[in-house]
Amino acid sequence: MREYLHIDFNSRTVDRNELHGEAIARSGRYLIAKTLIDCGAASVDPFPLKTL
Repeated sequence: MREYLHIDFNSRTVDRNELHGEAIARSGRYLIAKTLIDCGAASVDPFPLKTL
């Protein structure tokens, strides 16, 4: 079992998330990317049309 903390500075809350089994194996970059996409922080287009 691993425990991850999700800290929201705006609302000053801390949520705990426990991972088990395969979820632990998929943690790392996958978990970070999934978390950023789910919360809407990763909505920037890396290749905007202006640069192409």
